[in-house]
Amino acid sequence: MNNKQPSLLIIGCGDLGTRLGIKMANESWQVYGARRNISQLPNAISGIGLDLYQENLPINWPQHHLDYIVYCVAPSKAEHNQYYDLYYKGLQNTLNWLQQCQQVPKRLFVISSTAVYAQNDGQWLDENSPTTPDNVQGKTMLAMEQLALQSNLASTCVRLSGIYGPNRTYLINQAKQGVHYPDQPPLYANRIHIEDAANLIQQLIQYQQTGNILNNYYIGVDDNPAPIQETLAWIRNKLNITELADEYSERRVGSKRLSNKLAKTTGWTPYYASYQEGYSKLLDN
Repeated sequence: MNNKQPSLLIIGCGDLGTRLGIKMANESWQVYGARRNISQLPNAISGIGLDLYQENLPINWPQHHLDYIVYCVAPSKAEHNQYYDLYYKGLQNTLNWLQQCQQVPKRLFVISSTAVYAQNDGQWLDENSPTTPDNVQGKTMLAMEQLALQSNLASTCVRLSGIYGPNRTYLINQAKQGVHYPDQPPLYANRIHIEDAANLIQQLIQYQQTGNILNNYYIGVDDNPAPIQETLAWIRNKLNITELADEYSERRVGSKRLSNKLAKTTGWTPYYASYQEGYSKLLDN
């Protein structure tokens, strides 16, 4: 590796991590992507096969200095009951491997979730709002964040909400099934297009790389939290779907509006500012 070439290791290099890795490689970074199966990774990303559940140092772990780490894991369908092992213990193992190799990156980015917020009355929240999660996902994410921030590494937690995009069409599928909710109360949902999520992480890395100071937390969402009722109705209209399910669906978890103002102070802005822009492109394809 060229000594002047900055390096990035993405742990859990799936859809989001691969998009980020390609962007950074295009900026002449040395990018490593760690995941269980590396056969799907593009040539621009150097694959590292690892199992986060194993405590031993992965055989092909890079031995030189690493500038940045992005911990970006996501459970497979079979792993949904292993949240704690994947998010918390997996990060614990990663921190141990870094310590073992005496690697102290400039910053660790932990990709978290807005599930850390339990508020559900439609109120506006930001990075300073209380985090009192009331479900396993939120509690695990908060524990993972605290592990990162209490480590010996400078760390930033990026709280993403409602990632959608190609191959992430949950809401479109719901609209096709005629899922609907009572008109009142409005159930606010927050989302971010996966391309905007990758751009945000890239911007945060480059923001620090150019000498700026990062916060410990950033919320990653688009500009327009919208009631799920409105969003589903809009998608149904685009698809000319008029038939609704016989019964209302049960209320989804939470109703809150999340602010992206702090993320925007770094120079990032979402390309898909609302669900209309993002879903229009998906529905046109």
